[in-house]
Amino acid sequence: MPVIAVTVIILQPQRYNDLYNTAYGTAFKVLKGYELDTLNYREFYSTELFDTIKADLNYSEDEWSVAYGMHPAILEYNDISTLDGYLGFYPQSYKESFREVIAPALERVPESKIYYDNWGARCYLYSGTDLSIVMATKSMYGVTDTDIYINSEALADLGCKYIFSRIEISNTEDAGLRLVKSYDGAEHDSPYMIYVYEIDN
Repeated sequence: MPVIAVTVIILQPQRYNDLYNTAYGTAFKVLKGYELDTLNYREFYSTELFDTIKADLNYSEDEWSVAYGMHPAILEYNDISTLDGYLGFYPQSYKESFREVIAPALERVPESKIYYDNWGARCYLYSGTDLSIVMATKSMYGVTDTDIYINSEALADLGCKYIFSRIEISNTEDAGLRLVKSYDGAEHDSPYMIYVYEIDN
């Protein structure tokens, strides 16, 4: 029975089947000579990279952060406290407070505005140009705009100190942000380039 169960798991090409995706990606690399753009479990969370970042920042778990261009779950898994996330149940008052943060982006993309206002489970920093910039891929191929559209004062009011971003933000001064440091994940066998910003208010 266990052999049948493992076989069924391996052969099911589901989006979040890490065992299948890792096996498929490894076989693809061996047979074709190059890697797929998908992330395996270890790459997705990149714990060694985030351990280095936290040590470098002298990070404390009472310092709040948000993610940009990646799932907030990556930060949460790495013991970084987040103000954002894929939240199934949280107060309407918090949704409204977080909406103030992302209002500049929502006003630029009507589909994102409808999505957040009518549902809101993805309490994320949204792009002001692209429908989605949160990708479980090694590259950031879907990003067409490197500006960030946020109300940084509203973000600071929520207690945010850091923005962890996969995107090198090009309008930091206008957005009220300061680059703390960038981290090349290649040193930790991670596909990520992480830019850490601090709110500069």
